[in-house]
Amino acid sequence: MTEELAKLAVVWIIALGWRRQFNDPMDGLIYGSFAGLGCAIEEAVYLYGWPHGEVFLPLQEPIRLLGHLVMGGIGGFAVGLWRVRFMAWPVAVPAGWAAAVGIHFVWDVIALSAGERGRMLPWHTAGAVATMFSGLFLYALLVRVGFAMSQRTFAPQSRRSLLGWPFVRGGRPRRE
Repeated sequence: MTEELAKLAVVWIIALGWRRQFNDPMDGLIYGSFAGLGCAIEEAVYLYGWPHGEVFLPLQEPIRLLGHLVMGGIGGFAVGLWRVRFMAWPVAVPAGWAAAVGIHFVWDVIALSAGERGRMLPWHTAGAVATMFSGLFLYALLVRVGFAMSQRTFAPQSRRSLLGWPFVRGGRPRRE
């Protein structure tokens, strides 16, 4: 809870301190993601004492970095909703934070349980994959929603989609 609250606090500080630059829900997602990466690096260096003269990252490190990025973005997205005065932002901020805390909690339970046993059991792998995919799915959904809101605000006449060809029905979109 504390770590996710710290990530959210970083996003709020940026949103309040640099209002002209923080003008979109995607800003919350991006700054939250970077706050998440910062927390992951802090964990790796200060809590685990990494690196121990290792040349390569441990195998689990990219997954841990990605997980923190995703959780930070989920938590920070709603701060961008506040910035654009989206009417449901008072509900979205605690809901986004709670989702990030929930994903982080489940991930930690799985990781710490596997660490105590000294080996991975089948439920550890299935739980870790399900947790990571649920976080990635929510993150992707927020990217999609944020992109649509940004497009309506900054480029309402644009016909471009988030993914573009070949994901656009009816062939290639026209260039403007």
